[in-house]
Amino acid sequence: MRIRISEVRITPANVADQVSGLLAWVACRYGGVRLDGLMLRCSRAGTLYLAYPSKIDARGRRRPYVTPVSKAMKRTIEARVLAAIGVRRAS
Repeated sequence: MRIRISEVRITPANVADQVSGLLAWVACRYGGVRLDGLMLRCSRAGTLYLAYPSKIDARGRRRPYVTPVSKAMKRTIEARVLAAIGVRRAS
């Protein structure tokens, strides 16, 4: 079964955040799961990628709320979200 991205909602980041590479906030449905708080970012090299929401625990460690289980799954989700918003990632 191929899981598809749907119900994509984009909220542009403010100008101050855009300077640091945060372009927009993304919410979408991925199969039966609603993903919210994803960040569309641009690296210093100009590559678009998704970052996942997290919190900082009492010891200062970053704890993601949700994260792909592998690099391949991360790339798949990223590619499908970018395609759903009409952005094609450079190879």
